[in-house]
Amino acid sequence: AKEQMAQAHEMGLVNPDDESTTLKFEWEGQEVEWEVFHKIDMSLKDIRANSGIQSRVDKQVEELMPPGPPQCVIEWVMATTYAQEKARKRSAQKSRKKASGKSKALSQSDLVKKLARRKAKWLERWLDALGLLWHQETTWPLLLEQYENGDNTMGLALGKVVANMPKDAIDPYRQFDRDRIAGEHESILRTVTGIYVAVDKDWKVLAFMFPKALDYFYNGPEIRERVDADLTSYAYYEPPFQPDPQRHRNNKYWIKQNPHFAKPNGVHGTYHMGCWQVQGHGNDPIVETHDSLPDHVHVARLQKELMRGAMAVLTQPVSFLYGVVDPQDRAEFVDVQQKTFLSAPVADDDPFTLRAWLHNVKTESHLDSGDWIKGLAFLATTGAYEGGNLCIKALGIQLEYPAGSIAALRGRDLVHYTTSWSGSRRNCVVHTSHQSVRQDAYEEGQGELGDDAHISEEDSDSAPTSKKRSRGEGGGRKRVRVKK
Repeated sequence: AKEQMAQAHEMGLVNPDDESTTLKFEWEGQEVEWEVFHKIDMSLKDIRANSGIQSRVDKQVEELMPPGPPQCVIEWVMATTYAQEKARKRSAQKSRKKASGKSKALSQSDLVKKLARRKAKWLERWLDALGLLWHQETTWPLLLEQYENGDNTMGLALGKVVANMPKDAIDPYRQFDRDRIAGEHESILRTVTGIYVAVDKDWKVLAFMFPKALDYFYNGPEIRERVDADLTSYAYYEPPFQPDPQRHRNNKYWIKQNPHFAKPNGVHGTYHMGCWQVQGHGNDPIVETHDSLPDHVHVARLQKELMRGAMAVLTQPVSFLYGVVDPQDRAEFVDVQQKTFLSAPVADDDPFTLRAWLHNVKTESHLDSGDWIKGLAFLATTGAYEGGNLCIKALGIQLEYPAGSIAALRGRDLVHYTTSWSGSRRNCVVHTSHQSVRQDAYEEGQGELGDDAHISEEDSDSAPTSKKRSRGEGGGRKRVRVKK
């Protein structure tokens, strides 16, 4: 690829003002596409700062987006919900006051927590209203008429809604439609088949796709199919929790389209196996995820077999490919993994401390802002499905993603999602390590930490929240590091 690029420069075929230059060649009978993004710079905090690709994608999508519900209709639905909530709570609040007497004054910290809960509640009301109105255009005229002819009793509720309307929040339902439109139009997101490598201006890998890599490494589909059978079997015996509703807001819509994944006969959800730091508890030690600590002995035995079997089979080619596309980063990943005793390696020189396994779940548009800063996350898929292309808007591409493929991307810096897919099952195992785990490993005085490693994990999309900890969301046993 570098030889071709040098020749293109000599022949004057590379325009420095272009966003990218594409090179194509063959390797072992397979087509390889290598794309150099001249205006994306991995050394910058915002690697897309000088690139206009995502702005172009967003503009094209907005031109095709249908109009959303009027703002006054959203406010009316929120006000109606708020008024109903107040009516239900009024009698309960009175009885509590009679029983406890006068309410006590709140401390400063309690007041801050109360205001944060109130803000979160208004955000939830806003999201609920958007969900009720999404794809329900026939109801908007009636709601608009109710708003215009509303009685005076709703004035106070509407005032509360306007005063507490969330600012700068993203409508996940409209975003779902934007992502769908982008994936449906070749002129917006170019479809790439075959092996694909995207690099920044300094040839640092941004994204990578090796279609059916498992079949290539294991000389056919047999091993991939056995891995898929083991994953599906484990999900049957130890069903995952449903995806986090904050991150997978449209999961109900997805399941409605695919009822064979719904309970009681279907299984879908997410697992997290390894270790991390619970979001919102920055001073807490690294903990094992709940999925790493099964409640029953027989499940623990099955999980041990799964990690040594199917997960190891996935990890070996993933680890090898990491050494190909970014050997320096892989070496540091391995070093951190060996220092993190809470995450046992599943293969020799295992670089990863966390595996996020999505079973029959559609990935929505997001950033993995809890991931290793500037690190790569690797994804391996199995199953029986069609579709599910990996979309990266900042690169203007969607990568064909058949079962058995291995992909990689800088998930903390590049917004990504998958298009809708159909089929009987789909497993996607994400191999990664969190920035907090990296920092913890080196703060124990066992190595050197890069200059970028102390950036906060606030607003992490991939880290769990401390609220409502469940086996699928976070928590786990805290363990104290014992020095030998």
